[in-house]
Amino acid sequence: MSFKALLRDAILEDTELILSDLHRFESKEEYAEFSNINEPDNQFRQVWHERITLDVQSVLKEFVEGTLPDDPTFDPDLHKERIDTGREILEYLSYS
Repeated sequence: MSFKALLRDAILEDTELILSDLHRFESKEEYAEFSNINEPDNQFRQVWHERITLDVQSVLKEFVEGTLPDDPTFDPDLHKERIDTGREILEYLSYS
């Protein structure tokens, strides 16, 4: 399981809330025209902030569950190593 994919899927789970408010440029000329670029409104910012702010415990739980091998000889008590790895990755990818 890719940690990056896990986070992307968690953030984009309910994309209709965000993507419906995005403007899609129709042409290169429209894209190049700076007057067509605007700051998002406060409601959009709030919704986006809620989507990119994730609960650390639930992210780590999903990461551990998604990376446990199917090997029946695997010792489930070794999941602490996966939690530590997940914390390190999350710390590296996080932005305060």
